Amino acid sequence: MGQVRRLDLLFRERFWTQQRSSGSQIQLDDLSFLFAFDEVPSAWWTQFPSCNGRITGWVGGPRSNALAEMTVAEVGKRACSALGRVFHLPVNEIETLLNCCYSHNWQRDPLSMGAYSYLPAGSVSVPNQMCDPIKETLYFAGEHTDTTGHWGTVHAALRSGLRAAAQILQS
Repeated sequence: MGQVRRLDLLFRERFWTQQRSSGSQIQLDDLSFLFAFDEVPSAWWTQFPSCNGRITGWVGGPRSNALAEMTVAEVGKRACSALGRVFHLPVNEIETLLNCCYSHNWQRDPLSMGAYSYLPAGSVSVPNQMCDPIKETLYFAGEHTDTTGHWGTVHAALRSGLRAAAQILQS
């Protein structure tokens, strides 16, 4: 299972749409996805094409440990600092625009204890093995059983459900 901390920040306005760089104005109205490799969180996405003030941050793997014990308020403050550096804006300016922060700490979720599956090196055949029913009575589905190489995704979970249903119908 993978470790992930996801956070949603809701701002009064989309401050990221108008940026200045070397004296010129940069239009980011259609910004949808952003990587900031040196930051935690490092992956961000907006709700584009919807034009609202929500931006989602995502931290996966060992880097998410930096946020694991933080409260939602602490995560929100850290996220505003990261966005300030990414967009070259004062952190206090971003913080004053923040309405609220929501966060989900997948590794601390008692119902999942992790966020997504991944395959370590040398185990590419494992999902195929996990698709084998036991005595034609117990069938397995879930993104970890996807055989098309899309582990850890919603469409893999959906596909695996269709596969398991077909196995049941064929038995």
